[in-house]
Amino acid sequence: MLAEIHGKISSDGSNLSERLEDQLTANVFGTLRYLPFHKGIQPIFSKAVFFSQTDQTVFINGLAAQKTNL
Repeated sequence: MLAEIHGKISSDGSNLSERLEDQLTANVFGTLRYLPFHKGIQPIFSKAVFFSQTDQTVFINGLAAQKTNL
């Protein structure tokens, strides 16, 4: 994976219009599917920001339920 993403985005971001960032995103999220939910995507989701405290509470409770259902 590192060989595929090396040099995809220049340091100044000038080549972002070439859609190479799509390959970078696919490599990162494609790799996450091989990790257990609680080690891969859950830590990312747990950092989500909500405008409503109620929505955030429901979301966090849902994430916690995923851990117990696995």
